[in-house]
Amino acid sequence: MNGLPAAKGTTVCRFATHAGEPGVIYAANNRGLFRSGDAGRSWKAMDLPWPSPGLADGVAALACLPE
Repeated sequence: MNGLPAAKGTTVCRFATHAGEPGVIYAANNRGLFRSGDAGRSWKAMDLPWPSPGLADGVAALACLPE
């Protein structure tokens, strides 16, 4: 999928959607947090601080905060 890291060494742990954002999907993995605005056809890394080199044990939860 365009915009996501290479599959080798990447573990997707959580996907999230919101009824108020049709077609938007969030994916969190050991390499960061990614957002798709076109139902998963393409992805963009979100500019958030993320532990380096990633979360070896995966992601326990996602939080969406109002702007």
